Amino acid sequence: MEPTNNSEQKDKPFLVVKPAIKTPLLMIESFFIALIISFFFSVLSSVISVFFSFSTTFNKLNNEFMNSNNFNPETFTRPEMIMPNLGLPAFVFLVSLIVFTFIVFSLMKARLRMMEYRFYPDRVEYFEGFLVRNRKVLSYDKISNLGVREGIIERMFGLGTIFIDTAGYSRTGYELAMHNLENPNQIYEQLSKLITKK
Repeated sequence: MEPTNNSEQKDKPFLVVKPAIKTPLLMIESFFIALIISFFFSVLSSVISVFFSFSTTFNKLNNEFMNSNNFNPETFTRPEMIMPNLGLPAFVFLVSLIVFTFIVFSLMKARLRMMEYRFYPDRVEYFEGFLVRNRKVLSYDKISNLGVREGIIERMFGLGTIFIDTAGYSRTGYELAMHNLENPNQIYEQLSKLITKK
């Protein structure tokens, strides 16, 4: 029987986790994000439409005034106000909602595919990023708190999020958030035992 090499054990992950890609869940999240973006573009198109309608009316009024040789306020006819096209914001909203839902869905799906969490006996290594893949290492002895959250929508798909806090990390309140994990409670229990040992 060959002796066990401790360094080899530390370099071999006992658990490799990748976020679950649930298409219905991603579609819901993408839709709400696209909804906010589409609303912004709809408001912007409304402002532009109103601006051009007032601008066109003013130019028409100015041209009639400049072309009149003998200006008489009593006989001067004010041009009709050109109303803004209210159908434009609605069209922009619907088109942008469809387009941005597809774009956000594709980006979120690609990002989840790039994520990976490797749990070793003494540390967790995680890979994140979309265009650039970043590798980070977090030692168990630096972890100060561990939590798990299962939202209403996450529970519908059997998913959850595990939060890892480290001492002195206050930018977002936690060092690492592992989203869309299947069997989050099982992973939480395994990590809790490892952290307790440290």
